[in-house]
Amino acid sequence: MPTSFVDKMKSFLMAPTKAFQDSRADTLGEAFRYYFILLVIFTILYA
Repeated sequence: MPTSFVDKMKSFLMAPTKAFQDSRADTLGEAFRYYFILLVIFTILYA
């Protein structure tokens, strides 16, 4: 079951080691999706 973006970011901030271990099963497509979401957030913040 895929986790939401917010839950994944929370886990990277609170328990990075476990988050990296859990993200090994993620596909390249999921990584691009998270990258795109972060890109949009930073674009809005810096615009």
